[in-house]
Amino acid sequence: DRLPAAPDDRIVATRVGPMVLADFLVTRCVELVVHTDDLNDATGLAVPYDRQALAACTRLLADALAA
Repeated sequence: DRLPAAPDDRIVATRVGPMVLADFLVTRCVELVVHTDDLNDATGLAVPYDRQALAACTRLLADALAA
């Protein structure tokens, strides 16, 4: 409930140092996609990917490759 009201430039403390909220949320989406892939490999199940998380992960990785 509080997330929509939080500014994107809010600083979040992480174990690797401070990060703006918008960037932190993208990293969490990447983790969600990676661990969904790991879960599917480990269990043989077909746990579906969240489409928005997969899109955010794809954009982030494409941007990183372009840079």
